[in-house]
Amino acid sequence: MLAVVAAGLVLAGCTRPAPPPSGSDGQGRYDTSRIPPYQSTRPVPPIAPIPPAGPEVGGETTKVALLLPLSGQHAAIGSAMLDAAQLAVFDMGTEQFELVPKDTRGTPEGASAAASEAIREGADLIVGPLLATSVRAASPAARAAGVPVLAFSNDRTVAGGGVFTLGFLPDPEVRRVVEYAVSQGMRRFAAVAPETPYGRLTVDALRDAAAAHGATVAAVEFISPNAGMPEITDVVRRVRGGQSGFGGSADLSAQPDAVLLPMIGPTLTATASTMAFYEVDPRQVKFLGTGQWDQLRLSGEPALVGSWYAAPDPAAREQFERKFNETYQRTPPRLATLAYDATALAAVLSSRSEPGAFNQQTLTDMEGFTGLDGLFRFRPDGTAERGLAILQVTPSGVIVVDPAPRRFEDRIF
Repeated sequence: MLAVVAAGLVLAGCTRPAPPPSGSDGQGRYDTSRIPPYQSTRPVPPIAPIPPAGPEVGGETTKVALLLPLSGQHAAIGSAMLDAAQLAVFDMGTEQFELVPKDTRGTPEGASAAASEAIREGADLIVGPLLATSVRAASPAARAAGVPVLAFSNDRTVAGGGVFTLGFLPDPEVRRVVEYAVSQGMRRFAAVAPETPYGRLTVDALRDAAAAHGATVAAVEFISPNAGMPEITDVVRRVRGGQSGFGGSADLSAQPDAVLLPMIGPTLTATASTMAFYEVDPRQVKFLGTGQWDQLRLSGEPALVGSWYAAPDPAAREQFERKFNETYQRTPPRLATLAYDATALAAVLSSRSEPGAFNQQTLTDMEGFTGLDGLFRFRPDGTAERGLAILQVTPSGVIVVDPAPRRFEDRIF
């Protein structure tokens, strides 16, 4: 049965803002020694299309530990994710649902200690940690105790054995945008990617996706992650001069139909604008991106107008961002929705009367769940599969040009 954990943001049922997190000084800083368990005092709203849950078994409390970096280098992200999780408890939790924040300090040692402490305190589920190194450190204690983990990492190597990752994986995003591009008549692809494991993964995904749809990858160039203009210009000149297979300036018919640019920040805008300068015209050659672009404000870069990338439909997230801003007087980071969705899912599953709320069979329900970031489900290997939309950059923002699926069928993104 499809579990809608945040459809319509259920925030329609809320007439008052969530309380500020206990332990906060009002500016997002935390005295982690004073963060108490967080429990909802309001009933869970109806969550269609699941039939109303039966009476809760024995009124027992479900304890969910939330492992986040509430101090250290990543404390700002961790505290915002805690705030998002507490919004989810306020929206979805019952009186029998208890969220227990634990500070990982942003280190593997801190994550291991936090997981062990949560298990000693009787946690039924661990949500978090954030970083792959912290997930690896926390996993042994959780596996030994048979406690599932919903981690925020996008590193597929930490998934499995009771660890489920919510992070966005680049290869399904590349497959989705290539599939859409092919459906629009594009057959010849190229890539300019950062010389990083992420960049190489996206190029591999491009080659696989192109081959699966009978298309070709005509050229690939790698550049430094923080490349300056001399390097970017050299790459674009090689590309445009035909040395990478794009075709020379006199042979416009040899240009690719689309170029994958799996990068962010100044490198992305500089590469796109330099390609446009060297007559790789975005009106004729479509620029493609990955979910990394979802963190950016792309409408101000003319060279990217018309580009496509795969990501969740932003509508529900925009509602959440407004509510978060109203409640906490600041804008949440992009990862905050992962904390909301994971906590909302835990709250919804814990409210059911059936046993095994967090077992493998329940968490890998093939029909999946719907959250702020759209449709998702956990594969048996522990990674998350998502239904993604195709977004197009316009001068005034991004628009959905191909909607995300409403349910999982045979297609795998």
